[in-house]
Amino acid sequence: MKSMNYLNAKQFSENWGISVRRIIKLCKDGRIDGAFKNGRQWLIPENTLKPSDKRANVSKYLNTKKRILIINVEEKICEYLLPILQSEGYLVDGLYSEKPKFEDLKNVALIQITNDEKKLDTITNKYYDGIIVIDLENNNLATKELNTIVNNMTKKLYCNSPILLVKSSIKKDTLKIDSKLIDEVEIRKNTLNVELPKNKKHIIDYENLSKEINSLLTGFTNSTNNTINTNGTIIEFDQNGKSKLFKNGEYYKLLNYYYSQLKKDDYIWNVSPMMESEWTETPLEMNFRLINLEALNRGANIERIFLFKKEEIEKYKNNNTLKIFMQSNMKTFFVDYSEVIEKEPELIEKIDCGIAEINKDVFFCDLPDDGEYRAYVSVNKKEIDKNYEIYLRLKKYAVELKEIFD
Repeated sequence: MKSMNYLNAKQFSENWGISVRRIIKLCKDGRIDGAFKNGRQWLIPENTLKPSDKRANVSKYLNTKKRILIINVEEKICEYLLPILQSEGYLVDGLYSEKPKFEDLKNVALIQITNDEKKLDTITNKYYDGIIVIDLENNNLATKELNTIVNNMTKKLYCNSPILLVKSSIKKDTLKIDSKLIDEVEIRKNTLNVELPKNKKHIIDYENLSKEINSLLTGFTNSTNNTINTNGTIIEFDQNGKSKLFKNGEYYKLLNYYYSQLKKDDYIWNVSPMMESEWTETPLEMNFRLINLEALNRGANIERIFLFKKEEIEKYKNNNTLKIFMQSNMKTFFVDYSEVIEKEPELIEKIDCGIAEINKDVFFCDLPDDGEYRAYVSVNKKEIDKNYEIYLRLKKYAVELKEIFD
């Protein structure tokens, strides 16, 4: 005979979304079946249904929200996937091996991973409408541990719930679910296979990956055993830390990605020669202008040197982008192209069509307008340090942009 498990008032308070005081009052009034007092605390059978509230319509107090569990919740998954799931109406719990440091976790229950079934069962005393298993490159769980946890948590699923495995294409299919559980719960298991470059440094596009996770979770409502392949890499680097050459549209997409990551106190410097294609009213340029302003509003520190000849001041006085940047929190400077050519001509050659860096971690180099490609990106430490020195040398000639426009 199976023994009955009991939970205390605090645990039921979390499950039912009402106060501990209210639950104790319901116990005292005899409105919770099977509840009894053990010493100073009330114990309640774990499968007890929430009693209807006689003070108002019952429907007002029913918890209609869905609950989902993320196994191996990661920092970037927190940042992008959680807001999407919450907008879909999910309450989110996350099992972690390394606790995410993401700031906005007020509405998420984070639980330390353990492969001790009894301990895990005590901690996660809730039932779920779905499970997402993250098994990408930073996973510290062994296959055996992962399967123990997943199979244990599958017992907590409602009928016809989905299990979604998000894994790197480099890894084998690590998720093995007990066939008895599949029959008992009638779960649906689908896989998002994230194609990552093997043995290469790369950056995962977590924003779009999170959207694809949500699409597979909510879109395949009657399907099972599907495997969807996706290119999760936004950029990869060779052994020297250099990316491929990017065409115009690809490069703007990349800039949008990096600028959207900028947070308070992040630092980015730029040198912008005034080329014909720059700071125009094209959709790509206007959107890039917008993401600069959004980054500034988040507290990022952006410095930008505009490099052109002093006699061209009148030409650029009415440029909308320059006017908007000067009115924002951006530090905008002017450097006279002619002066640098006269005193340090080698700097102009090294700056070429424009250079920039973020946090001394990543370097951007623009290419001439007349070619097929627009730019490349580098994470090579020597190249980053060398170009920062170039920026500091150029900054010696800088004056605030608004001074020369007044």
